[in-house]
Amino acid sequence: MAEEIIESLKSEILQILEASGEIADSQELCRARGWDHELFVGALKSLHSKEMILADHEQRDCVRLTADGSSFLTLGSHEYRVFQAVPDEGIFKKDLEVRRERAREREISWSAYLISLSIQAAIGGGEAFSVGFMQCNKKKWLKLDKAGVDMKATGGRVLRAIDAAQVRDEVAEQLRAVADGASLAADVMADLKRRKLIAPGYDDVISCF
Repeated sequence: MAEEIIESLKSEILQILEASGEIADSQELCRARGWDHELFVGALKSLHSKEMILADHEQRDCVRLTADGSSFLTLGSHEYRVFQAVPDEGIFKKDLEVRRERAREREISWSAYLISLSIQAAIGGGEAFSVGFMQCNKKKWLKLDKAGVDMKATGGRVLRAIDAAQVRDEVAEQLRAVADGASLAADVMADLKRRKLIAPGYDDVISCF
């Protein structure tokens, strides 16, 4: 399959060079056309080895998504997942918190334990919940109702503070933009870096003619 794609890319490369005389930036071209850059480089190397093209290579500083950042593209941010895990009627905070211990090791019911397992699957567990819950409070997506409940036993009732239709997963949107090569505002990039969702990296950029 990869060999077939490379052969197709070789044809595309030659057509582009015949029409415009050069490819100035392999990364930009691949992003624009939705091509896999590694396969594109394979096609370039094949053509270069046969002396059909001339090529130059450079490494360019860039920003890459971390493993957590990449997961946000498909799963959503921690705060978005925590918000989605809160039902319309609310939920006790201790039921919302993800715990890995067995039910018998905690003073909760078996039904609460099953709820915890389902939330663990949705949110991601441990630190993901802590960060997500903190961000939800910061964004004023959730509120904690302490009235008429045993705070020690339940942690209070977590309620949605805004309608679900008003919630946008801006962090996931920002990461998508970064993955597509966009440069965002310095404060946005700094926040993504602080949350360890992006990190410095480099791109292999090839120009050919």
